[in-house]
Amino acid sequence: MICPRCKQEYIAGAKCSVCDVRLESKLTEDIETPYFKMDEFDYEFLLATFNALDISLVRSILDTEKINYSVKGQFNYAGREPARVLVRRDQYDFAVDMLKEIRLNYTV
Repeated sequence: MICPRCKQEYIAGAKCSVCDVRLESKLTEDIETPYFKMDEFDYEFLLATFNALDISLVRSILDTEKINYSVKGQFNYAGREPARVLVRRDQYDFAVDMLKEIRLNYTV
């Protein structure tokens, strides 16, 4: 399953957790949504961590606050690369405010 907006792939599910649109089984080349502009959904780096508990906590907070995010490399620990959390650019300041009081083992 693939999101027609952000092109994120899912194993199962009905809606994209980032864009909140219905997933499609296959993308066509010319999928355009008239109300969607790519620059509205630019993502900005928020944090990186190797700690799976930090990722779970951050995801929980961002979900509760309805902040659109993406976690890249969450299951890539063998490669020694940290999981990276990205949030929509227009929600970045709000996400930072939500996370600044929490002690995490993250790197920037």
